[in-house]
Amino acid sequence: MINKVRCKFKCVGVDKPEDFEQENIRLEAVTDTELGPDGENSDNEFAKYTPSGEFVMAITNPKCHGFFEVGKKYFIDISPVPGE
Repeated sequence: MINKVRCKFKCVGVDKPEDFEQENIRLEAVTDTELGPDGENSDNEFAKYTPSGEFVMAITNPKCHGFFEVGKKYFIDISPVPGE
């Protein structure tokens, strides 16, 4: 069994509501790489064939504003929290 899953996502939206000090970001799973003979590709570990996924987050820490840019790709690493 593995202890971490790496996912590649692309930022498809950054919304900055005028009445809140936050950024709302939306990422979608990257699906633009050809598949190998067993359904693998360099863009995903979590799907055997075409990956599918969406990640949405509201960022309220001003230090993090501007980090996500539409069109850029990002890795999301998911692993269990030790002791929980």
